[in-house]
Amino acid sequence: MSEKPVVTCVGVIASDVVMIVDSFPDPDGRMEAAEIMFSGGGPAANAAVTLSRQGVPTAVVGRVGTDTSGEQTIALLQAEGVDTSGVIIDPDVATQTSCIIVNRSADTRSMIVTHSNVLTDLGAIGAQFVRESQWVHTDHLGYAAVTNFVGALPAGPRPLVSLDSGNAPIANLDLSKIDLYVPTAESVLALLGGANLEEAAARALAAGTHAIVATDGSRGCFAWWDENGAKFAAGSSDTSGSGHLQVPAYRDGVEVVSTLGAGDVFHGALLSALVHGANWPDALKRANITAGMSCQGRDGREGVPTWPAVDQIMASQA
Repeated sequence: MSEKPVVTCVGVIASDVVMIVDSFPDPDGRMEAAEIMFSGGGPAANAAVTLSRQGVPTAVVGRVGTDTSGEQTIALLQAEGVDTSGVIIDPDVATQTSCIIVNRSADTRSMIVTHSNVLTDLGAIGAQFVRESQWVHTDHLGYAAVTNFVGALPAGPRPLVSLDSGNAPIANLDLSKIDLYVPTAESVLALLGGANLEEAAARALAAGTHAIVATDGSRGCFAWWDENGAKFAAGSSDTSGSGHLQVPAYRDGVEVVSTLGAGDVFHGALLSALVHGANWPDALKRANITAGMSCQGRDGREGVPTWPAVDQIMASQA
């Protein structure tokens, strides 16, 4: 990639083995999978692929080993146009690998993962990417490295920080260091409590984040933002005040194959829309459409639509 990244995604870069089955085997049993595929995965990496596929110059920063899985994950990202020059290749670790079993009869998926490669710093190239980007998007693995680095930048313009916190708990989470907080509804209620999602969101804004978008599966997404968060959506007619929206999930004609990575895709699509200048309603709709369409693929990347493809769906709903 010759362009500077507009968004840098920091965190998990993984190798996935996806098995699609009609049902789980009995203990000590044997069965044939309907399909087995090898893919790239990880919240940060999947978000980066989504952004790149929708025309946003994107880099990814993470840690992989010198093993074959590491080579494959990097090659898959490069094939999608993602800049991988900031990826740290560490001979002392094994690339994180996940085995995902998609059970078609129960419409569920189960995941077994190897140990995560903690990202202690961004590296020289990664730090440059983050410093020069409009947005930096991170997950549980990259949170500490990103917030420590951005917090230490000198006064002046800095990248906006987006956090995917739906995959794993984050120790010492400080929402005042996050501009756009995107948890699942379940995780934000568990973290902040409250009688309902609206109360939990109010607590998140009071803690210092400027926008919270909670995803809730088939119910779609719920968003709240303050005066600063209003400005993230440059296309909004009113960027001077707080707001709230609920946008239903997109399911029109979608034949769900797997929901694997749909949350990661939502994060990438939401940032893609904001970078493209969408207003908040359209940004949330586009994120839902992109995540919904991705469920037609077998993994977290195969079904991700391009920006023009989402344009067509948006036009059909107008």
